[in-house]
Amino acid sequence: MFLPDPELFNEANTPADTKALNEKLIALSEAAPDMWQFSPTAIRQARREGKSAFPMETEDPNAENFQIEGPNGDLTLRAIQPDHKDSRGVFMHFHGGGWMLGACDLQDERLKHLANDTGLTCISVDYRLAPEAPYPAACDDCEAAALWLATRGHTKFNTNFLAIGGDSAGGHLTANALLRLRDKHKLTPFSATVYMAGAFDMGGTPSTKNFHTKLVLTTRDMQKFNEAFLQGNEDFTDPMFRRFMLI
Repeated sequence: MFLPDPELFNEANTPADTKALNEKLIALSEAAPDMWQFSPTAIRQARREGKSAFPMETEDPNAENFQIEGPNGDLTLRAIQPDHKDSRGVFMHFHGGGWMLGACDLQDERLKHLANDTGLTCISVDYRLAPEAPYPAACDDCEAAALWLATRGHTKFNTNFLAIGGDSAGGHLTANALLRLRDKHKLTPFSATVYMAGAFDMGGTPSTKNFHTKLVLTTRDMQKFNEAFLQGNEDFTDPMFRRFMLI
């Protein structure tokens, strides 16, 4: 089993540019109003207009939106192709946002960089959001998207190389989709998976329960996102439920 060097987590070893970025994000977050006084719709609109600590990303004018059949009607996917080279595979991406924020067209710039660096077509999934569509809606949508890519996507994109990943809540949705494909559909089609700050323990690890610095998220923010996502009286402190959340 791989064990990371604990010195990597020593604050004294944090690169200077990372410290500067963290300090900037903390200052922006502390100056911003408490987002929880606004409705989810208002928060989403403010983010789309660039009125948050997170800068707007440049939209890719060549991105292609298309629909597949989802568990609750059409499900929108957004494909971003690499420039100046033929695609050699597909990377399916589930965006972050606490299962409550985000959309398939709000990370074009990052996915364009990724597409150009790897030569992979990047596909972002516009899954349903809480609190309007609580658990398991997002999980069902992401399962449907991953299943479509595994069984039909190779004909659209002419490739058999598939990768999958996501950030924050998208990391959870990635793990969920992989386990559902394996356990429900007997499929293990992905050659690589990437988790960026994934959320995997719905009961809360010690670090998430004790993080009060306004660096992107605080403990309160994570609790609020959980409450919006889980509305069925789920006991997410129960280890059995934490396992259930992933299948």
